Amino acid sequence: MKGYYTVRAEAPSCSQSQRMALEAGYARELEAILGGVDRTTELCLVAASEDADGAARASLLQASEAAAAAVRAVLQVPDDCRFLIGAWQARDL
Repeated sequence: MKGYYTVRAEAPSCSQSQRMALEAGYARELEAILGGVDRTTELCLVAASEDADGAARASLLQASEAAAAAVRAVLQVPDDCRFLIGAWQARDL
């Protein structure tokens, strides 16, 4: 099985191109904090399978807040913007 994670910026006041730039910047920061795309994907998958008070969820939340702060420091991020992370697995047929 192959795992994936996705990032979505919910920002009603942004255009699609602005949201895409925010999502890309956030993903870059999150991966830099967590040690690359593979480690980020792994943590997202573990966090998705845990209870709300799991250790992976806490680590991901902390990294998520740091990534959002880093993006806010370099890009114009609307106050109503929220970053959402999704995780899923695909099975090759």
